[in-house]
Amino acid sequence: MSFHQAYKTLVEPLLGRTLTPADGSSVHPALRIPSALADYYAAVGAIDLINRPHNRLLDPSVLQVEDGMVIFYEENQGVACWAIREVDLHLPDPMVYQGQATTVGLEWYSEDMTVSKWFPVMTYWQIVNQGFQFCGYAARIEDAERAVSAHYPFLIAHVNGSIRFHGVGCQIVCLAPGGAAAAVWAAGRTEMDFRHLASLLAFEWDYSILDEL
Repeated sequence: MSFHQAYKTLVEPLLGRTLTPADGSSVHPALRIPSALADYYAAVGAIDLINRPHNRLLDPSVLQVEDGMVIFYEENQGVACWAIREVDLHLPDPMVYQGQATTVGLEWYSEDMTVSKWFPVMTYWQIVNQGFQFCGYAARIEDAERAVSAHYPFLIAHVNGSIRFHGVGCQIVCLAPGGAAAAVWAAGRTEMDFRHLASLLAFEWDYSILDEL
């Protein structure tokens, strides 16, 4: 499967519709970039719901090499960013690196995931962080994975195990393990989706959009 088709297969169930050319960025990158990144822009780069609700995909026109890195994604508070190395630009699917802001500049380390593997994790992370409007958060849920997996299939996890995702297209749950308890983010495409999810899981949410309706 091509990178372009893989991104469509990922995103269409979340949107509940077929992608169109308008969902891709019409802006050409400012430099030659790997096909895994170029295809992401072309397939889904214009969809705010997965690219800008929390962290931010940079416009392809502003991509440039700085200190040997090409930054293409920024964390919402500006304390981190994601990039590929200049020396890897010739690769079709290079490794992603995260830069952490320090007093002396950015400190880089590998995400141990290539571009095409990293984007699905970030896409689901965006979904549960207000990509889907109807969402909730619980800081500590004991035996959370057992409860979630009883209702939702496993989707994907970061390679380091820091976050795991379960769900179906219109209902997504993220778990961040923490010993006996886990932090839980959850979101539904519609109010009905989130109400159904919340009813199934029956968690005590620290935050729920339903409390504001």
